[in-house]
Amino acid sequence: MIYTFETVHLQGLLSRVDNTTMATSVEARAPFVDHRLVEFAFTIPNKYKLKWNSEQDK
Repeated sequence: MIYTFETVHLQGLLSRVDNTTMATSVEARAPFVDHRLVEFAFTIPNKYKLKWNSEQDK
């Protein structure tokens, strides 16, 4: 899951933010993408991370 986030979602998020802000002449930053914060988040054990609350998870 971390690999998918890092290779697909994060790059797509940064690309969309960049394209949108350049098209509208606005400056923006995508939140929480500092490499130190992302690397720290990857070291947190899964049992401490949020879990989805849905009927499928039960």
